[in-house]
This record gives sequence, structure tokens and C-alpha cells, in this order.
Amino acid sequence: MTSAYPGFDRNHQNQPSQAYSPNQNVQESSLPLALSQSSPSLHSAKPHKPLWKRWWVYVLTVLVAATAAFLALIVLPAWPAAEHIDAGVDICKEKVTDWAKYPGGVEFAEVNIPEKISGIHKEYIVEVEGKVDFPNGFGAPVRQEFSCTITANVNSIDVSNVWVR
Repeated sequence: MTSAYPGFDRNHQNQPSQAYSPNQNVQESSLPLALSQSSPSLHSAKPHKPLWKRWWVYVLTVLVAATAAFLALIVLPAWPAAEHIDAGVDICKEKVTDWAKYPGGVEFAEVNIPEKISGIHKEYIVEVEGKVDFPNGFGAPVRQEFSCTITANVNSIDVSNVWVR
């Protein structure tokens, strides 16, 4: 028994039931349903554009590049700045301790570091202030104020303008 589809039988043996020649006209009723409902010409569909010709590829590339530039120029250099500022605070404490007659009894009561540290061209300038207890000649602590300026960049840390009042 032959099927409605030329070239196949119902027993799924995929044996041609009729001979097919390229010049043979196939009626639309004998085509599978998906082909008979398609457009008149199978080659009329638009070919897909290559990936580099799609607008969203350009937008995505620009966004990724902008994010990478932001991270490289703004966020990543700020991470070591905190470590440099902390090292600068330690140097500042050492320089304040050098002002004391009896450095063994120096205690820092307060150290105020600004929370927002801003810098230009990877150079950060921070003014550190605080209170320190210096022992006098009798061992009694005398509270005084101190300040110093920390200039930190990628290669160096400089502590200047150390004052004790």
C-alpha cells in the first residue's frame, strides 16, 4: 500500500513506492503540511545577518568597554589607596611620637581619618587629626592635639606638616 507522500510506504520501511524524476510535477496536495502552508517560494526568506551587522552587538561592545575603562581608571586604583593611607597614618603616629620627651608613654586617644578620600590622577591628599596623650616629667598624661598631611600615590607615601599643639 502506498502513502500520500511519494517515495515512502506506510510500514516505515523507507522504500520508494514510486520512481521519482527531477522533471516530475508534484501536486501541492501530495506535499507535507508544513511545506504546503509555507510561502510560494522556499528561497524567498531573508538570510540571517552576520553577527557583526547587528546593532545590539555594537551597543553591547560599547557597554563592556565603558565598564572596563571605568573599573581600570576609577575603582581599581582606589583599592590600594586605603592601604597607602593606613600606612601613612602609621608614619604620622611615629612622627608625632618623635615630638614627645618620653616616647614610651605616648597614647593616641583619637585619630580622625576622613571617610571620603578623594584624589586626582591617582594621588590622594588626606589631612589626619586627632588627640594624643604625652606623659609629662611626672608621668601624668597631658592631652594635646595633632595633625599631619598624608600624600599617597601609587609609588610613595609622604607625611608632612606634622604639628602637635
